[in-house]
Amino acid sequence: MKKIIVFSQSPRDMASVLALYDKHQNSHSITIIVVNVKKTFHLLNELKLNAEIIFIPVVAHKHWVNFLKSIVHIRKMYRNIMQSIQGAEIYFFSVEYDYVTAFFIQRLQNKNKVYLIDLVSLDYEKIASIANSIKIFITRLIFGINIEFVRFFSSHQGYRYLHDKNLVKKIHIKVDNIAISKYKFKPLLSVNNKKKLLFIEQNGEISLDYKNYQRDLKCILDSLNQRYDVYIKPHPRLGYSSILDNYNVTI
Repeated sequence: MKKIIVFSQSPRDMASVLALYDKHQNSHSITIIVVNVKKTFHLLNELKLNAEIIFIPVVAHKHWVNFLKSIVHIRKMYRNIMQSIQGAEIYFFSVEYDYVTAFFIQRLQNKNKVYLIDLVSLDYEKIASIANSIKIFITRLIFGINIEFVRFFSSHQGYRYLHDKNLVKKIHIKVDNIAISKYKFKPLLSVNNKKKLLFIEQNGEISLDYKNYQRDLKCILDSLNQRYDVYIKPHPRLGYSSILDNYNVTI
């Protein structure tokens, strides 16, 4: 049976991951590697897919002990699971902020068909400096990948993986919402005939973007709870604010 490996790197690629699974589940052996977002990993497991699902964290280099352990882990995983793979279809969705996926793509691209489904195509300003040149050299030495530093969203500096455009084909896929609707969350019927409201919450308790997040959130919830059945969609990595446990909401 033919093999597909899908690297799920962010909650934003979930519809595309499920579309690939739905299209190929009867004809391919499928492995989904969830990079860094544990709640995505839990969600995919709850869906009971006929696929192997693996989780790998992206550890920041400042946590150097765990960072070194992570390097050993992904190298061991490649040797034990992926080194012998040939003729498979490999899919990933982003070249930004992800040395884990880049590490595997760099090694799988020579013997497999690799596809980049770029969901966020943006132009970035390249940032050159001596410090960045040293980081680029160290990254190439440790992971065997080429990166460049760029400016995201006008001010924030980050890095992106420079993939081989001759070996990685950039494609788009159509997401059939009807076909993947069976995987969607279906809210319970309201017992009091209130309208339902989806509240997207990013756990401002650990965010520096707000001065009075708790006060403002309480004010909003006091108002919304009177009129709606409130469903909370937490941040996929940061979770939700603990104040929500004091309200009649569905997480």
